[in-house]
Amino acid sequence: MAKVFVGILSGAVDDCVIVAVKSILNFIYLVSLHSHSRTTLRLLQQALDDFHAAKDVFIELEARSAAHFNIPKIHSMEHYTELIELFGSADGHNTESPERLHIDYAKEAYRASNKRNYTIQMVKWLRRQEAVNQFAIYLDWHRQCQL
Repeated sequence: MAKVFVGILSGAVDDCVIVAVKSILNFIYLVSLHSHSRTTLRLLQQALDDFHAAKDVFIELEARSAAHFNIPKIHSMEHYTELIELFGSADGHNTESPERLHIDYAKEAYRASNKRNYTIQMVKWLRRQEAVNQFAIYLDWHRQCQL
């Protein structure tokens, strides 16, 4: 799907949108390489820099507000080049675990609230969930000791 995304957008949106989208897609393709060289890391950083140079188009088109452009996935991209240099390629890395944790711990906690002063209720719900999880771990440990 991503391979045809720029082609679909071409002619339908502003050229700055194309530059921003193309930069992100280049970043995604480069980061998924199984091995990296100085050249690929330089290209990776350039793709990210190009995105940051073009991302204001989303604010101008009111697709995103300036106050709400602090997106964790975009922020994490800032660290990829350095982390690849330190630890090697990011083979098989994906964001499913953090997304799943967000669903489990933020969305379910919010759903358990009455939607008023929800932050306090969410914290209380999370503390209770952690206590239940810790007790379950203790019970499992206790059963293992009994065997």
